[in-house]
Amino acid sequence: MTSTNEAQYAPASPARRLALLGAVAGLAATATWPARAHHGVPGVVHGPAHEALAAAAAACVRTGDDCLAHCIGSLTMGDTMLAVCADRVMQMRASCDALASMAAYDSRHLPALARVCAEVCRDCESECRQHEAMHAICGVCADACATCIDECGKVSA
Repeated sequence: MTSTNEAQYAPASPARRLALLGAVAGLAATATWPARAHHGVPGVVHGPAHEALAAAAAACVRTGDDCLAHCIGSLTMGDTMLAVCADRVMQMRASCDALASMAAYDSRHLPALARVCAEVCRDCESECRQHEAMHAICGVCADACATCIDECGKVSA
């Protein structure tokens, strides 16, 4: 018999992962629509003006969810080794979630936010790299952060 806490933080079932994958694939398909000015108004774009950045930020949020669930699972068992990692991932998730939205909107504030997000992702990547040998999800999260840092650099330069 599992406790409520154990069931709450259990890994996603294969069926749930497949459903989420289908939803992500549907969203990804819409990202391939060509960018075009809205009624000829410059600066108002429909489509993937910053597709790679939005995708990288969204990947950070997704992998961050899995990493954070792993960290919380460890914390609930009394293992505090991943406490700092959980903190860094929470900050990364918040900044990357905002970045993905701002990239989709082609916000004029995107370059400034990308600089901040890259810094937050560097902190998260650095912390996750310390744990990747023992916790595979930490390596996946660190790799996602590295990709996002690269994409942020293209926008914030």
